[in-house]
Amino acid sequence: MRQRIRSQRSHDGAKLDNRRLSRLLSLWLAAVAIGFGSPGGVMAMDPPTACLVVGISSLEPTGVLFVDGFESADVTGWSDPAPAFSATDISDVVFEVTAIGDFEGDAVLQLRVVTPNHHLYQELIAPVSSVASDAGLSRPVAGFPHPLTMQHLSARSGDVPSGSTTTLKLAVGGTLIVQSSLYGLWEVSAFLDGSPAGCDDPGRFVVVE
Repeated sequence: MRQRIRSQRSHDGAKLDNRRLSRLLSLWLAAVAIGFGSPGGVMAMDPPTACLVVGISSLEPTGVLFVDGFESADVTGWSDPAPAFSATDISDVVFEVTAIGDFEGDAVLQLRVVTPNHHLYQELIAPVSSVASDAGLSRPVAGFPHPLTMQHLSARSGDVPSGSTTTLKLAVGGTLIVQSSLYGLWEVSAFLDGSPAGCDDPGRFVVVE
């Protein structure tokens, strides 16, 4: 069953990636067109920068449901089904971040996780680099007493698989989520160096008891 879900998501993910790339290119071309119409003639424009896609899953095989309450791979009628997880069945919600477009160098990745009551619950942070050999190195990050370990974040184009994704985890089992019954629809938004970097609207997932 999980294989069917992954297969459907992979197919849908490829179409979403193509739409995201088209959106980036359209914005860039529009900016270039504005440059042609400026008084100074052609204005130099940078190519579109990368945006981030956040995949949401769980390592536990029984953790994934759809918001209709069924373990089903049939996503007909869902433009972007939100996965749901039972807080009693899983330890963590796993976020896998991939860059779409042109990502080079290093940055600080931030995932801001918001509760069903629209309050910031936690900010997950990791320094990332487009250079694979930087993975495992330590980098100072503001607000942390000790350096954090860098992860490799590589870009992909369209449906070409990325070489690496950055993985961050939100602890669920045995946490304040369970103790305070913070059940319902959650959101996660991606930022690079403090600037919004998500390709789409915030990612959504459901936590149930």
